[in-house]
This record gives sequence, structure tokens and C-alpha cells, in this order.
Amino acid sequence: MTCPATIRIRCAAASGGRQPPLFKPDANPRTLTTSYRNANNGSQSLPITLSFSLAILTVLLALPCRIHAHPGQDLIAAARIGDLPRIKKLLADGVDVNWQNRFGITALWQSSWKGNFKVTQTLLNSGADVNIEDQVWKATPLEMTDDLDTVRLLVEAGSRSRNKLLRRAALRGQTSLLIALLAGKSPPRHELVSAAAHARIRGHANIITVLEKTTGSTLPLPPALTRQEMSRLTGHYQSADSAEVDIVIQSNQVRLIRNSRSTPLIPASASKFNYDENTYHFLLTGQRVTGFTESNGSDKRVFQRAVPTQPARPAERFADDLTRDNEVASKKHWPQFRGPGARGIGVGQQLPVTWNVSQKTGIRWQIPLQGLANSSPIVWNNHVFVTTATSKYGNRDLRIGLYGAGDAAKDQSEHEWQLLCLALDSGEVLWRHTADRGVPRVKRHQKSTQANSTPATDGNHVVAVFNSGGLYCYDMTGTLCWSQDLGVLDNGAFNDPDYQWGFASSPILVRNLVIVQIDRQTNSCLTAFDVADGTPVWTTVREEPSSWGTPTTYQSSRGLEVVTNGSHFARGNNVKTGKEVWRLPGHSAITVPTPFSAHGLLYVTSGYRPIQPIYAIRLDAEGDISLQRGNQPNKFIAWSKTRGGPYLPTPLVYGNFLYSCSNQGVLTCYHAPTGQQVYRKRISSGGANSFTASLVAADGRLYCTAENGEVCTIKAGPRFEVLARNQLDDYCLSTPAIASQTMLFRTRQYLIAVGNHR
Repeated sequence: MTCPATIRIRCAAASGGRQPPLFKPDANPRTLTTSYRNANNGSQSLPITLSFSLAILTVLLALPCRIHAHPGQDLIAAARIGDLPRIKKLLADGVDVNWQNRFGITALWQSSWKGNFKVTQTLLNSGADVNIEDQVWKATPLEMTDDLDTVRLLVEAGSRSRNKLLRRAALRGQTSLLIALLAGKSPPRHELVSAAAHARIRGHANIITVLEKTTGSTLPLPPALTRQEMSRLTGHYQSADSAEVDIVIQSNQVRLIRNSRSTPLIPASASKFNYDENTYHFLLTGQRVTGFTESNGSDKRVFQRAVPTQPARPAERFADDLTRDNEVASKKHWPQFRGPGARGIGVGQQLPVTWNVSQKTGIRWQIPLQGLANSSPIVWNNHVFVTTATSKYGNRDLRIGLYGAGDAAKDQSEHEWQLLCLALDSGEVLWRHTADRGVPRVKRHQKSTQANSTPATDGNHVVAVFNSGGLYCYDMTGTLCWSQDLGVLDNGAFNDPDYQWGFASSPILVRNLVIVQIDRQTNSCLTAFDVADGTPVWTTVREEPSSWGTPTTYQSSRGLEVVTNGSHFARGNNVKTGKEVWRLPGHSAITVPTPFSAHGLLYVTSGYRPIQPIYAIRLDAEGDISLQRGNQPNKFIAWSKTRGGPYLPTPLVYGNFLYSCSNQGVLTCYHAPTGQQVYRKRISSGGANSFTASLVAADGRLYCTAENGEVCTIKAGPRFEVLARNQLDDYCLSTPAIASQTMLFRTRQYLIAVGNHR
């Protein structure tokens, strides 16, 4: 059967390359299909009716018109690039120097972060407030800058962040920063005493010398507490989001124990302590301590003293029930990112507990792959589909590990984007199709690739999105059915468009629709296409910055709906129309994990610090389901946590438990129906200290893949037990697929099939 002609949305007035489709929310987007491409790649014009012509004319007239940003946004943009003449012009025109964008960022914050000294000076002279915090990191301009001249300038302007930064610099032995922080009016003596105490912890004698030179006298030790004053602080404390800590006395010192990590608390008084940037205020009722507040600027967390109880063993509190997931678990099909329903679960797989790539033990096959991709493989019966992007110069550079730099990889060579089909039983390449060639229009993060999005299949079609901006649909034999231009997929930092990190949201196939979540720097949307011919069916505009999660469908009492994650809101939308059904705010600025449905709840998480929520949302959610401050559950939210959400890996619900793995390799297990924490254990070991791949599970085992290629196998259930640690002998940032008694890993150089030999 011949496939339909390739369809592309085109904007006749576009210049400078392909442009994103222009959809009018209340119009039928089908009217924007103006041309098609036949099998010979020739373009032909379709007959245009009068109404169709008017629709096109409307679009063309709208093209030159741009919705102008608030002038305050122009001020922030100018501050970011150091455009001093533009800044002076905007300020002379009356633009508010303290205008904040949707993330609470001001021009002063931006110029300080970028180290644009003269811009910072100009803004301060124009009345910029040095103490405005952004809404993401809760940081002032002083906390964002590394430029020492800018540090002095902000300190002299009265930044209230100086005191905690003095402690941080003293703890880390940063002499130059400390000297800059001491500019202007001398800090209060008690703050200098606290900074000196931090320096003593690490033995930084040079720091103490600088501090004492400032005061002209010897700095004493912090206040000495009596045994009674320390003893009343000790105990077990719990926050509203179920985080637990212990206050203990060790070596005649008050210490805070959190996740087996011991932190010294340096006293400023009998009830106030400091360590690094944090301040701890203990709350007294009479002479009894009832709790404490942990604060860092405006970011505060309250811990209440827990009532002593005899804890029940986890197995006694919660029973596991893995069989309840069998209906949605993969057997022979892993059709999209994280398999059926994005659940990440397989059943009847009989996978080996241990394997060895170099010795070929427990390895069914291993084949080299050209190019570089962080996309996951998918499976339909004996067909395995993978995408890749091949650099003209063979560049396969990936920088793994834990680091804060958001720089893009230096890889602007010509690329070739391909979809491959392989035989699951042998690894033989059945067909290979080149979707596009060219220089990438957007750079990639050092940890990212030009092919991050996982393809999807329904057994008749295979759809794939590449960072080139194209959405492609093939049949199972590799024949191209149609393609769509999604425009420039410019994904990167919310606060700096210069950072380009690459697109990663994967398409899904449901009820003859291809649904793609396109959250980027501008023109974000959720859009659906007809899988038969690529015709746009609906598009819903999203006021969202870049995000990297994949949409997931779920069944509510209203019918089939799709849940999406986003920095501003998690949302539910009707699958047929795209109309929004509900929304929930309170997510981190950079949202990566994919939401999913399990046992009557939607699990939505994000974890870009300091905002790390976990939400368990009921399927009948409707309207604005915002939580009131301090109120965890409501009519539509079964439970939530303000801390503990993962940054990159998507969590997993398996049986009665929710498992969440942090970038640092800390695995936390919760009782999925209630959110009660069951255990929290570190799984990272040696070089396996950073995690990007999402969790998967099969036959009572969890699989946690570290970036260095170590796969930690853990027994599912309420007791933490590591069953094995196996090596892939290559970097791996993609999530594995599980089907037909095989687990597939897409590493930097290979596709590896783990399974018992048949």
C-alpha cells in the first residue's frame, strides 16, 4: 500500500529557515496545510478556496506583527548581554529598574550573574534594589555573582546576603571572596565570630587572619553551651513533607543527622545556630524545644519534634502487590518512552541477575551504533527501533558526572539524523532511514545529544522527533509516510537563552493521534497530528518555558486525557480537543521527569533545586487544583511533598511503592497510596555517582542505571536489598527498554541486549 504524501506546514512569508507552525487556538489548524511533498520530493500547490485564501491571508498579515515583550524584559535582556547604551535609554524612558519577570529575575540580578560590572553600577545608581530574590533559587544578586568587583559593589550597596556568604567563603577557604565581602561597612562582630568558627572547622588559618585583621582583635570561639542546653535540643524531628532529621550531641557538639550525613551546628546563642548558608532557629515553649526552622534567605523549612513511637518494620506496615501491575506491564511490546503508559515495568521477562559485557555472559548480542543519542530503544514484537544523530566529524563527546555548568557542547558540524530498525532476536539491522541532514539549528548540552527523543509505535506506524525540528512517521517497513516541521526546538535555560541544551520530549501515539509536547524558549504548545497523514488536529498554546518531559495519557471519568509536566503548571488536557481540564502550579523551573498514572493516581514530580515537589493527583481532577499554603492534600490531591522530587530520572510505581532516584544516586521508597517514606538509601558507588536514566523494573527487581554504565539491581519491596551491580562498559544516559525476555541498553557506542541465551 502506498503511504500518503509527505505533508509539511509552511509559512509563505517566512525567511531565515523553517518556522514553527502558526496555529490560531480557536481555528481549525487543518486550514494551514498549504502544500504537500510527493514521493519524488516535488512540491505542488493545492487548490485554494476563498475561505482558505482568507485564512492564509490572515496568517500572512499576522507574520510581521510580533507581540512585544514588556519593556522590563528588554531591560533584563540588555543587562544579560551588557548593552549599556540600551539600558540607559530604557531607564531614561521610565522603565522600572526593579521590574521582575515571571521567575522574579531583575536586571540587577541578571547583570550581577553575568559579571557585567558597569551595567550593575548603572542599575544601582538608578535605584536597583540589591536584595530582591529570584523565585527559583531564592537568591539575591550578590549570591549569583562570581565577579569580585561586583561583589564589592553589591556589599557596599547593602546586600543582606553578605553574612551567610561570609560563612560559606570561610568554610571553603575562599580568601579573595572573603576580602571582597568585607568591603564597606564592617559586619557585626558576631557574624565575624561565626565565620571564624567555620574556618576553624576546616583549618583555614589564613581566613581567621583576614577576619581578625578586619576587627583589629582576636576573635573568640562561639558561645559555649551547657550540657543541659544542648540536651534539650536533641531528638527526632520531621518536616511537613515527611523529611526526617535527628539532632544529637557528638564530641560535645550539637550536630544534625540527615540521610546518614552529620552536619555541625555552630551556636550563635542557645537557640540559634549556623552552618554554611543555613540558619537554624530552635522553637521553645517554656524550656521545652518543640521544633526548629531551617532557613536560607527566604527559603524556610519547619521541623517539628516527633513524638517517640516504636517504629513498625516496613514489611509490617505495607504489603507489596506486584501482580496488580501485570495488566500494564510490558511482555513483547515497549512502544514508547518507558514502555506501556510510561510505567517502566515488564513482566515474565526472566532476565539474568548478573551479566558481563566483556565476557558475553548474560548478553544476547551487542552491536555498535553510529552517531550519538540519549533516546531510548522501543520494541514491537521482533522489531527494535532506535534513533541516532551522526556528526560529520564523528563527534561522540559526552560529559557525564555531577556538575553545575550548563555550557553547550562545541559540536556544530553537519549531522545526519536516522531511524533504525533491528531484529530483537539477533541485532541485525533490518532497515535504516535518514530523516534529515544539516547543521543543527540548536546546540546541545554537554550531557545531551542531537537525538534525545524516544520514538513511539502502535505496530503500524513509527514516529520520531529529532532535534533538527522534524516529526517523521514511517510504516513498519521503513517507508516514510509523512513529516512535519515543528520549527526550531530551542530548549535551554529559563533565565538565559544563550544556553542551548537540546530537545528531549518524546512523541506518543494514542487513538490515531501523534501528540507532541513542545515546550521551548518561545511558542510552546501541546499539539496533535493525525497519524494517517500528518494533518494537524489541534494545538493548545502553553505559556511555558523549556521542559523535557513526555506527555502521558490516562483514563478519567470524563474520558481519555493527557497529563503534561511544566515549570509553571502540570496540566490535564482532553485528548480529542486539546482543551485544558485542570492545572496545578508549584513545580521547579526546569522540569524533566515524565508524569504517569498508577493505581488511580497521577504522579507528577520535578526536582530542579530548591523546588522539588512530588504530587499524587486524583484522576478526576478538574479546574485549578492548587494547594493552599501548608495544606498538603485537597479534594484532588491525595498527597504531596515539597522536597524529594527527582531532577532528571522519572520515578517508578511498582506494586504499592513509589521509587525515586536522585541525580546523586539516592533511592527513596514511598508507600505510593499515602506518600509515607519507607526507606532512603544511597545506591551510588565509586564512579557510579551520577544518574540520568529513568528507573525501570521487571519481575520484582528495580534497575537503576548510572551514567558511567553501572546498573544497580535492587529487590522491589519495603526492604532495601542490592542484588547485583553490573557494568555496561560504556556511558549510558538513556532509559532501558524491556520486552520478550530482553533488556535493551542504548549506550554511547552500542545497543546491548541483556538476556539469557535461547
